[in-house]
Amino acid sequence: MKLFFISILSSICFTLSGQNKVLISAENPEIANYYNIDEFYFTHHLVTSAFYMTSLHKELNVNDMQIILTNVLYRINNQYPVLVKIKREGDTDANFKFQIEEETKDGIMLIISTNYSTSLNAFTEEDQEDFLVRWFFVKGNKLVYRKDLVSEYKNENNSKTSLINYYMFDDSIENDTKVKPMIDEIINDKNATKRDLLYAKFYLGEYYLMLGDIDAAEKEVNKLKAFFEENKNKEISEDYIIIPNIVDTELQLMKELNSK
Repeated sequence: MKLFFISILSSICFTLSGQNKVLISAENPEIANYYNIDEFYFTHHLVTSAFYMTSLHKELNVNDMQIILTNVLYRINNQYPVLVKIKREGDTDANFKFQIEEETKDGIMLIISTNYSTSLNAFTEEDQEDFLVRWFFVKGNKLVYRKDLVSEYKNENNSKTSLINYYMFDDSIENDTKVKPMIDEIINDKNATKRDLLYAKFYLGEYYLMLGDIDAAEKEVNKLKAFFEENKNKEISEDYIIIPNIVDTELQLMKELNSK
């Protein structure tokens, strides 16, 4: 999909991090979670889709991410998009546009568009056909990726860990109750692979974040990190460091949100 190159508006522009690194343009004068989106689901999708999918997690600290998260979640609505520019010294700036469309066939939709080329694996000023765009739907207080809608998902021949991910992040509240038993089943399985255990422990941390139990989540994330360190370069590739890193990033952001 060909997209215009996103530029930062000159309307209400907030310089929000050291060295003018993060610039946010938001015209909305009100500060409110307009669609009552659960902070965990918004945090999870922002971390995975905006920061890790583009490798910006290597350049941004938790404070930078927190600034982006809160200003998007608490300023966006169908009348007011939010634009984010991340200054990158010696490289192309990262640009994001967050916008809401209310009248779609699947309801309220959040669109995240960028100048990140998926084929180049880089932010670019050149117009590309494959700029990264992600679509999410507001379902109750959940934010759901378009491919995780119940109507879109096919669960034939999927692994237990894939099903856990789907049940946790789909638009069915009833499926939330299936998550913990499936996690426990893997963790208690003496024949489970280290990789499956890694994912199960990851989802256990996510599960407690979903419940808003920050203390329990922190305990599980610490166990996950210890498990990874114990097994990396043995039965688990060191490349899987992204698994504990993602949930740890979400944990730090959720701790900040809960401290406000």
